[in-house]
This record gives sequence, C-alpha cells and structure tokens, in this order.
Amino acid sequence: MGWIKKLFKKKEIEKQTIKLDESEAWLDSKTLQAIDSLNSELAGIISGLKQTVNTLKSQINALENAEITHKGHIENKVRAVVLGHRKNYIRLLSHFIDSLNFPDEVNYRTAMGFYSSTLAALNKFSTGTIKTFYTVQHLFHKEVNDIAKTIKQFDKTLNEIKSKIEKNNIHLIDTAKSKIKLLGNEIKEKEEITKTIEEKKKKLISSKESRLDYAGRLEKMKKSREYLDLKQLNEDKAKIEDELNSIETGLVQMFSPVEHALKKYHKIALEDEDIIGKYIENPVEALLSDEDLRIFSIFHKMKSSILSGSIELKDRKKEKTLETIDKIDKDKLDAFLDARKSILEKKEQIKTQISKNTSPASIKEIEYKTEHVTSLIKKLKSDIEETEKNLSRIDIEKTKSELEENLKKITNIEVNVVF
Repeated sequence: MGWIKKLFKKKEIEKQTIKLDESEAWLDSKTLQAIDSLNSELAGIISGLKQTVNTLKSQINALENAEITHKGHIENKVRAVVLGHRKNYIRLLSHFIDSLNFPDEVNYRTAMGFYSSTLAALNKFSTGTIKTFYTVQHLFHKEVNDIAKTIKQFDKTLNEIKSKIEKNNIHLIDTAKSKIKLLGNEIKEKEEITKTIEEKKKKLISSKESRLDYAGRLEKMKKSREYLDLKQLNEDKAKIEDELNSIETGLVQMFSPVEHALKKYHKIALEDEDIIGKYIENPVEALLSDEDLRIFSIFHKMKSSILSGSIELKDRKKEKTLETIDKIDKDKLDAFLDARKSILEKKEQIKTQISKNTSPASIKEIEYKTEHVTSLIKKLKSDIEETEKNLSRIDIEKTKSELEENLKKITNIEVNVVF
C-alpha cells in the first residue's frame, strides 16, 4: 500500500537562495523560454492585425468605388448627404489606419504599448463615426457592413494581446524587476542615511565636548587675576560716576532756589541773555562754559532788580533767593570745578586701565563660540531626529518579502534573496 501514499504525497516546493545583484539575471533565466514563447505568439497576433488592415484597405477601396444599387427613387438631396458622409467615413477610417504604429520588434512591452495606443485610437474612431456609419449604410449597406465586421475582428484580435500578456502573468515579472530595483535602492539609501546619522552623531558629541571646553575656559577666565582686576575697575568706575553725579546734582540744587528769579530776570535783561538761559536750562553745563564767571555780575544785577521791585517775588521766595545769591560765591564754584575735574581725571585713568584689559575681548570670543556651538548642537539634534524618521520609513524586510512572494508566484520556487 506504500505506492498509494507516494501517489498522494504533496510535491515539495523547490527552495533556492540567490544574491540580490544576481536576482534579475536569475529571473530572466527562469522566464526566458516562456517570454520567448509569448513574444512569438504576440508577433503572430500583430501579423494577423496587419492582414486585417490590408483587408480594411481593400474594403475602403470597394466602398469608395461602389455604385448606388438602391432600387427606387432617391432624392438628390439624400444622395448628396450620403455621398458626403461616405467621403468623410473613408477619410476617418484611412486616418485611423495611417495612425497605427506597428512595432518593428515585437515583445510583450512593445505589444502592450501598441495595444494601448491602438485601442484608444479605435475607440475614438468608433465613437466619432456612429452617425456617419448609419448614414452611409443607407445606400452602401453591404460595403459598410463588411467594414464593420472587419473592424470587429480587428478589435477582437487586438484584445488578444492584452489577454495573452495577462494570462502569462507578465505583470508579475515587471513587478518583480521593479521590486529588485526598489530593494537595491532601499539598501543603498539605508546605508547612506545610516552613515549620515553616524557622522552627525559624532559631530554632535564633538560639539558637546567643545561646549563643555568653552564653559570650563570661561569659568577659568572669570577667576583670573586680570578678570578680577577688570571687575574691580568697573566697580570703581561706577563709584566715580556716582560721585560725579552727586556733585553735579549738588550744583543743580545749589542753583535751584534762584531758578524762578533767573527766569524773570531773563525776560528783562538787556545783556547776557544767552548765559542766563544756559543757567536756567543746565547750571552744570552753563558753569563749564562760563569761563569769566559772568554769573556773579548777573547775580548782582538780578539782586538789584529784586530789591528795586523790578522783579517781583513773594516774601518767602524773595528772602530765599537773596540768601542763595549771597551764599553762591567763587570759592564754592571753584571747589565744584576742581572736584569735578579731579573725578573726571580718575574716571579717565580707570577707562584707560579698562581699555588695556584683554579679558573682555577673550570672554566675548568664548561666549560667541559657545553661542555658535549651542546653535549647532540644536540643529544637529533636529537633523538626526528627522533623518532617523526617514530611516524608519525604509522597510527593507517588507520589500524583500514582497519580492520573494512575487518570484515564488512566477517560478514556483521558494526564493531567499540575500544581500
């Protein structure tokens, strides 16, 4: 009974391992005979279509030369219309025949291209000549019907191209070859992207190390003697500026009680209007420009005007103003000018020392480099994330599986593609 088991034993599917770069040649070797046979059949179909076209040309000639054999009276108008449509029908059919581009070398690709273009042209001719066909048939029934039968046969034969190609599963071969190319491209792309990611990650590590180095250098620089000296100089400069501001504010306050009287006197003064205006606007700037101290002459005249009543002030205001005029003397103003000069000299000395200190430029350079490398790190992280997303979209295993399934359908061999 063992032979019965052998009879019903399922045939094992052949298994093969092939390299990706050899897979297309392997596929060609497995399908060459079938494709050659298909191409031969397609050549026969194309040849048959050419014969059908020759038949159509003869039928066109017959229609063109046919005499009207219709029994009975035909109105001239009807005759003219039918003959006009016959001429147009012959023109359109001839144009369709002339548009046919039979391939010089017949294979399943050129045959399928011919099928697609010819079917489109045939459909265009058929839909565009419906009315003309029936009109011509009215007087040339036999000739037109012969043409219609031949066109129908042409259409039937033309569709054999598509059915033959589909029956032989040629689309699976084309799909498999596309998958071979796609898989090769995906492998190459994955390698390139992986390499790019590795390079960017190395650059990211290097950039982070640079940033740490800059941070250490900056911290060390801020602990240096030169930087600490600069910090002290800036503090001294701030104190000097505060001191300058303090004595200038003191001068302004000194002149504040006489400001109101100065404004009144400014209106009636016959001279020194410009310097009076300056003292009203800014006592410090006015004093600095008043080298001859004309302010005392102005005070003397203004005091006389107050006492004479030319300048009217309320009692309390008048008393305060006169008291202030008497208090402001040359010694006070000289003391202010000397103090201010001394402060400005100290400030200038400090500025000179600051300008000679190189730590600000060094710190600025390190801060610039830190900012630059921080921006680079941010960009590298973003680039790596985006590139890794692109890498995750490449599914080599899926493409490989689809290719192997296609090859199995075509060859009935269980193929393992390696690369």
